[in-house]
Amino acid sequence: MLITKVIVTVVAILVLTTGLSFAQKPPVMKMTTEIPPGITPAMAKKIIGKGSKYAYTYLDADGNPLDGSKTYKVNVPPNVPAKDFWSFTIYDNQTRSMLQTDERFPGIDNNKSGIMQNSDGSYDIYFGPKAPQGKKNNWVQTVPGKGWNTIFRLYGPLEPWFNKTWRPGEVELVQ
Repeated sequence: MLITKVIVTVVAILVLTTGLSFAQKPPVMKMTTEIPPGITPAMAKKIIGKGSKYAYTYLDADGNPLDGSKTYKVNVPPNVPAKDFWSFTIYDNQTRSMLQTDERFPGIDNNKSGIMQNSDGSYDIYFGPKAPQGKKNNWVQTVPGKGWNTIFRLYGPLEPWFNKTWRPGEVELVQ
């Protein structure tokens, strides 16, 4: 548990201080491009198809903090540049630990049984206290009254991630 808090804290600090913005609106999704020594080299170097790369956000597309009582959607465009897989994990802003919910794990990845892919090859992922109707397999539970943040991870990142020709969508409030 302590190691998770340390890793999340280090990633958050690095993203906020050295990350590159992918947003055209307020800087929302950010990518860590430099990791200090002591962290695995696969995270720090551009190694196509090896290691992992992260994008982190605690704000929605309008620049508002993510709120556990609201429902959000993020589109993961087709052709995700990950040799292995991609994932979202959500964290509690206060404890910096994984958000404690009724679900076994506060996250989702493209290996999840039953995850629904859109006809264009993209995925719509939902975050909220209750799953939108018919979207439970693409949903990550949040907790009303809790602020949260998410880290999008690519395992085995491919060239489009590094040259920024592919990026995840913004976290958008569902009205």
